[in-house]
Amino acid sequence: MALIHCPNCGATISDRAPLCPKCGTAFQQAEPEEQSYQEPQQESGGEYQVYHTNDMLNFSVTINEGFTVGIKNFVSIFSALILFVLTCWVPYINIGAFIGLVNIPIELSKGNIISPTAIFDSKYRKRFGEFMLLMTFKFSVQAILYFVCQITIILAILVFGSILSVSMYNGIGTSHLGEVLVGSFGSIIIFVPLAFIPVIILGLSWSQASYILLGKGYSPTESLRLSNKLTYGYKKTIFGISCVLAFVWSLGAMIIFYFAYSLSSLQFFIIAFLLFSLAVLVWSIGCNAIIYRNLTRNLEDCK
Repeated sequence: MALIHCPNCGATISDRAPLCPKCGTAFQQAEPEEQSYQEPQQESGGEYQVYHTNDMLNFSVTINEGFTVGIKNFVSIFSALILFVLTCWVPYINIGAFIGLVNIPIELSKGNIISPTAIFDSKYRKRFGEFMLLMTFKFSVQAILYFVCQITIILAILVFGSILSVSMYNGIGTSHLGEVLVGSFGSIIIFVPLAFIPVIILGLSWSQASYILLGKGYSPTESLRLSNKLTYGYKKTIFGISCVLAFVWSLGAMIIFYFAYSLSSLQFFIIAFLLFSLAVLVWSIGCNAIIYRNLTRNLEDCK
């Protein structure tokens, strides 16, 4: 709902009102238009370009806008990282600074230009208890889930290998025991990475929890619940964005290694690799800012 002015008397009224309550002038109600997908358009907003689309989280738009946001704040983010590295040995201060680094995508999502020294704000140290509770619970559950899935897969492979051996050789004889063991352990090496799949899915479901905790002020448990609800239907998009960033980083690292090997220069490799990795990290932070901004637009509806 928006407020408009009556063309007759100038009174401020709702755009949904059928007539002006002051002078009685009637208004013709516009028919609601069907929403359909439109190509993203740019308009000026904040300190960077804002893309609008009917899709809450568009893959290509998030990649492009995240790159723009990250690069425009490259110096600020780089300075904040340097300050954190220089002070990470200071007890208590390092805790607040780390939480301040996690908060950077939240500030970028608002269109703000971050200050590198803002990571030392005392408000971050006040959230230490809630933040650590959230992160401890989050990673503990993921570790337990991975362990359970891994043990399940290993046991399933061993049982399957034993059954297969019995059916093929009519019992596990000493002549075939080695083959069974080699096949079973080979299968374990191949299929154990599958245990990461549920861990990755859970990680995507809770990927916005720390941002919701710091940016919206919800409790750790409520942040996890809201993150799970907000990411529903968008996990593939978030995972795809992460894969693109990982692919770009891997490809760039191989190219840098090739040139460093050709030039026989270890110094070139270290400097180029660190700068490129930093650029991809900044790009990733920009993408996280756009993901958080878009997913939390209708946060009140998820309660």
